Amino acid sequence: MRYLGTRSKPHCLTSPSTPTATDDTIPSINAGNSHPLVDGDAATDPAIITHQWEDASGYLIVSTWGGGVYIINTQNTPGTDDDTLVKRYYDGSSPPLASNFVYHTWLATAAPFTNQLYVSTTGGVSIISIGVVSNAGDDTPAPIGVYSDTPSPAGTPDISTNDTRHSMHATVSAGVVYLFASTDSGLVSIDTINSAPTNTDVIRCTYGTAQAAFGTNDVRHSIYYNGYVYASTNLGLKAINLNGTPSNCADDTISTHPLVGVTVPTNSIWINTTNNTMYVSTDNGLIAIDTKGTGVVTDDTLIYTYSTTSNPSYPQLGDNEVYYVYLDTSNQYLYVYTDLITRPIGRTVPLPPGQVTIVPRPTTYYYPDVS
Repeated sequence: MRYLGTRSKPHCLTSPSTPTATDDTIPSINAGNSHPLVDGDAATDPAIITHQWEDASGYLIVSTWGGGVYIINTQNTPGTDDDTLVKRYYDGSSPPLASNFVYHTWLATAAPFTNQLYVSTTGGVSIISIGVVSNAGDDTPAPIGVYSDTPSPAGTPDISTNDTRHSMHATVSAGVVYLFASTDSGLVSIDTINSAPTNTDVIRCTYGTAQAAFGTNDVRHSIYYNGYVYASTNLGLKAINLNGTPSNCADDTISTHPLVGVTVPTNSIWINTTNNTMYVSTDNGLIAIDTKGTGVVTDDTLIYTYSTTSNPSYPQLGDNEVYYVYLDTSNQYLYVYTDLITRPIGRTVPLPPGQVTIVPRPTTYYYPDVS
């Protein structure tokens, strides 16, 4: 069972393991059930969900705009009645977050970063050690570090901004792990020196207006794929060829993906490595691209643009401004989040392929503070 819902409206699109659009359907959209354990900081402030994911054990990690991060035990059941709040992380918790306004969370699982939660916020990237997700009592009280314009602890790199939209590790070569931070001041590549403490990290490159080919500092999301870093920006999808030398910015080759275009704002990227399909969330719909299994953009081909005006069209999306997609490889459902906002959390129940159900938008619900 998938829990879905954000500031945007999620839709479920069946995407069989083929790089074609003709066999895809939208079986369902969010049924509109709120979750009573997620809220804002006051009874009059609804919980605006910005990002969420569920681990294999049924624990739901929910990022909110104003309420911090919630970890919920779903008991692996579809109903919310038996759900319990394990922990809420916010600016006053132990460990604390740099801000309660959270864009994205990601949990590292590989040593030496095991069980470190990377929380991208308006106060920077907070890195906290949460131990086992199901146990709130084994957290490390102090944050491991914060990447921001006032970083901590001493020696942690200054990324020259607090507004970080997304952050995630990438193994850019054997034994070399970078953290790529998408910010309002560009895309920052940080060499972790393959160690957990942040005060030994080194900024290698910052991609933004300083590079004419990149052309913008507004970066929303990034992903590493076959030697390239793809960055979603307000000026299209940027492809950075690291040329095998991630620490050397001077030899990088930067281009704007020709199948997206420089005038189309892009919001996130998801790659299905099973069939090498890249899904690009844009303000003009969801673009599916066949990467041919390479990072090279010149050999890519367009599979389809899913939108309310495409042919065939997908009116169930309701809006062409797509923020985020998630592919559940267990059933090949692609969950699409669009710009129909002001909703708390809900969950989408996929119907059999070919069945489409349109459900009216729900009322916005309010809940008491659960801190």
